[in-house]
Amino acid sequence: SYWKKINSEVDFIVEKIAINVTATDMIPQREFQGLEGFTKKHKGFTKMLIVPNLKKENIIPIKEFLMQEIVG
Repeated sequence: SYWKKINSEVDFIVEKIAINVTATDMIPQREFQGLEGFTKKHKGFTKMLIVPNLKKENIIPIKEFLMQEIVG
């Protein structure tokens, strides 16, 4: 499923993970706003942002994400 409010959204809600996907490593602030807004309202969810190449805390390159799902 997904979640949307007036100025923010989360692309996917899967089990206890809120996931946004963006096509750029220069992440727009709105991607973070959606995740923050959702996890503030819905406690106990992990935030995940999927991007082309960047890897940081809670930010995962698309190839790594897909390989985890296939292998894991």
